[in-house]
Formats: sequence, structure tokens, C-alpha cells
Amino acid sequence: VNNWKRIVVHHSAIKYGNVKKYDRAHRERGMKNGLAYHFVIGNGIDSGDGEIEIGPRWTKQLHGGHVKNHAVNLNSIGICLVGNFEKNHPSKRQLDSFTQLVDWLQQDVLKKKTLFAGHKDLKGEQTVCPGRNFPLAAMHARYS
Repeated sequence: VNNWKRIVVHHSAIKYGNVKKYDRAHRERGMKNGLAYHFVIGNGIDSGDGEIEIGPRWTKQLHGGHVKNHAVNLNSIGICLVGNFEKNHPSKRQLDSFTQLVDWLQQDVLKKKTLFAGHKDLKGEQTVCPGRNFPLAAMHARYS
């Protein structure tokens, strides 16, 4: 638990999904550890609105698979909110769950402030993730 240095937020870019569906999709894409993220926060379609699902990478303390840069995956916790935030907005419950999760990780689990990034903030990652409607500036103000 002590090697985590950063928390990276993502959106799924699709309106459907949960841990089980993304795990299967990521395995089908050749990811031997399955689900690329450590946590998935549902939007009320395939899991509850704001429901935090814990992925096997967190329970087994495996490095992430959520960004292209392998070095970043080694020490970054990936949190994915279900939804396409280029088109839609995350729900209030999703955002509440996200901040509760990050607060819990930093204060109770890691017992330290970590770096925080949206996927698109990372050098070399050519993406719009977590989408223009995710309140990234507010989250940077809270966690950076």
C-alpha cells in the first residue's frame, strides 16, 4: 500500500459498464490482469449511481493498466467514473463518491497526500479523458 504516489481519474467514455463488464473487455483486449482500474464508480445503469466498486487490482495491490505510460501505472491508482463526460456530466452521487474515495485513500489508507491528475494531465497521454464536463479544476484545487 505504500508505493502509491498518484491518483488518476478517468471516465469510461461510454454510458454502460461496471467492474465485471470492463474486466471482461480488458481481458479480451489482452490485459492479463483484467480491469485496468482499481476502482469504478457507477452511474446507475449497470451498478448503482455513485456505487464504488473495488476492482481486483486494488484487492491484490497490483499496478494499474489505466494509462499508456507503464511507469505511471506502477505507482498510480486508477479511478474510473462510468459515463462519457465529453457529452454528459457526472452525477452528484458519482462526484460525492469520488471525493469520499479519494479522501479515504489519502487520509485512512495511504496516510499521505498523493499527486492527483486527470488522465489528460499526464505527459504523453493523448486523450480528452476524463472529459470536459468532469470538474477537473475543482478536483485539482481540492487535491493538488
